[in-house]
Amino acid sequence: MALLLVFSLSSAEAEKKPDAQQTLIVGTKVAPPFVMKTKEGGWTGISIDLWDQIASDLHVEFRYIERNLHDLLAGVADGSLNAAIAALTITAEREELFDFTHPFYSTGLGIAVHSKKGSPWYTVIKRFLSAAFLKVVATLALVLLGVGALVWWFERKKNPAQFGGRTAKGVGSGFWWSAVTMTTVGYGDKAPVTSGGRAVALVWMFVSIIVISTFTAAITSSLTVSKLESAVKGTQDLLYQYLGQA
Repeated sequence: MALLLVFSLSSAEAEKKPDAQQTLIVGTKVAPPFVMKTKEGGWTGISIDLWDQIASDLHVEFRYIERNLHDLLAGVADGSLNAAIAALTITAEREELFDFTHPFYSTGLGIAVHSKKGSPWYTVIKRFLSAAFLKVVATLALVLLGVGALVWWFERKKNPAQFGGRTAKGVGSGFWWSAVTMTTVGYGDKAPVTSGGRAVALVWMFVSIIVISTFTAAITSSLTVSKLESAVKGTQDLLYQYLGQA
């Protein structure tokens, strides 16, 4: 919402500079901290101070008249008011009827709720057990399994000592090899010896750098966002907060 000062001379007066001898009629309404009424009946506030400065620069005399919002706009429209000073919002409908000054204050809507302090480890565990994270882990496991099966296919006959045995055992050995290669641990207990197996290994070593970097970045960003994001994302969350404190 934009809060602003509205200064709109009547159509007959808009074509010329206000006469120094003319006393302008300025409408206003109480809207702290922009317009406030003192105990003595005077006016103060951000908008009032701004208008006082404008009037001083233009060397014009004026007097304030208190009106409600509807009468302020109507008064400027029919010419009974030379200006309206208050916290007024710019809308498309009002833009068609009035000339607004540039907005000098912009604000938004914020709702404060009671924060729930909990263990940071609970947030970490919750993130690791979330559906999105488990989906990423499952996808990574399938990639490891695919690479392991491919290495086993090339190595199963010429390297039975490391990738031999029944299909499940051989693919399991390939899965183990692809996992330790991706994490750059490289125990050395299993290594391809065929041309096809080594070609797969060479490609997988370079791909692994990208995979492990992406996986690490995803985990880090997920945990960081969990610290920054708000628990309130919509009206239902506000209702839950209210019922939880009632």
